[in-house]
Order: sequence, then structure tokens, then C-alpha cells
Amino acid sequence: MMHMAGVQTAAAGGTSSVELVEEADFNPALLPSTFDADLRVLLDSAAGSSGRVATAVTALTFQGKPARQGRFSAADGSTSTILAFIDSPNRIYVISAPAGAPFNVLAASLVVLP
Repeated sequence: MMHMAGVQTAAAGGTSSVELVEEADFNPALLPSTFDADLRVLLDSAAGSSGRVATAVTALTFQGKPARQGRFSAADGSTSTILAFIDSPNRIYVISAPAGAPFNVLAASLVVLP
């Protein structure tokens, strides 16, 4: 098991190909009516700051919480997946890893710690 930014992950062999797991706290709290827009802006910012281009973005839920997931490509042809989800009106998590199995393992093993 490994602990990062308030998140616990586990992967086969005790390792993970995690590029990024971060959380951000907000005060005052985000309004539920802005959750989708907030997640959209977050994914756009993550892609733009890294020079990646979105090839698909989807609104969904992650562990029952509002989320947006995007698949991004870089100039070198590599692809990654970024998932942002709202844990509470005061907290957002972002997960980013290479697309496919590395991201799927990370997302499936994610346990948000209190």
C-alpha cells in the first residue's frame, strides 16, 4: 500500500505507475450547481498546462461522486487519462496516469482516507 495526498492506493507487486494523485481543499465550499463546470475547467487546465490535447471527455460518477474523465494525447503520441472527482463541496481529487491498464489499476484501487 502507498499513501499520497490523503489517498491510499494498492497495485500488484506493491508498485504503481501513478503520474499524479492530488487533492485540493476549497473554502468557501463549491456550490453543487457549479460542480460540472468546476470539473470541466479543471480538466481543461490540466490538459493545457501539460501541452496535451483532449481526445474524449465524459461526465460520470466515480465511487458515487460527481466526476469528469478525459483521455489526452501528447505530441509524442503517448496517451493519458485524467479523472477529477468531487469528494465533498470542500474537496476535489485528480488522478492522472498513462491510459489503459495503469490508469485502470490506480482508479480501481483508490480509497479516499478520511
